[in-house]
Amino acid sequence: MTKALQAGLSERKLDWHLEKVHCMGKCHLGPTMRVLPNGPFIMGVQEEDVPRVLDLLERNEIEELVATFPHPSDND
Repeated sequence: MTKALQAGLSERKLDWHLEKVHCMGKCHLGPTMRVLPNGPFIMGVQEEDVPRVLDLLERNEIEELVATFPHPSDND
């Protein structure tokens, strides 16, 4: 996932910081991403989803991003 995100950022010439962490306390829902600062957790993103994620982030469509990759408890 990290390699796909980094490649996508490079291809788009986006000067964004990508940080790989060991655990965010949601490993059972992974892969997990968090948009900082104060952004949401997004769950279940796969490598093939990276272009869609980056499209939504570039357009600052955070609500659409969360709707596309929701936290499972949001569907209860």
